[in-house]
Amino acid sequence: MNQAGSPRGLVWAGTVHDAPGLTDDLLARANVLACRRFEKPVAFEEVQAAEQAGASCLLTHRVQRVRTYLSSARRRMISLYQAPDAESVRLAL
Repeated sequence: MNQAGSPRGLVWAGTVHDAPGLTDDLLARANVLACRRFEKPVAFEEVQAAEQAGASCLLTHRVQRVRTYLSSARRRMISLYQAPDAESVRLAL
């Protein structure tokens, strides 16, 4: 643990990727957080392409990605979604 009490390894640097056309209102309505780990480093463009390929599934479950944080090592990702509930995000992903 460090002085702030955060366990080592759980704090990491990364990049922020907002959904196209993100508004303050949509960001405020984000209500589901999904964490993912990858065996190999991924580029954000790969994640984005996979999301675009599954766009109809996201629409079906009324899920919209709001913001994504991708670790600098590109093996961890946290995404914020606006959705009816967490189960909708699980099904859509």
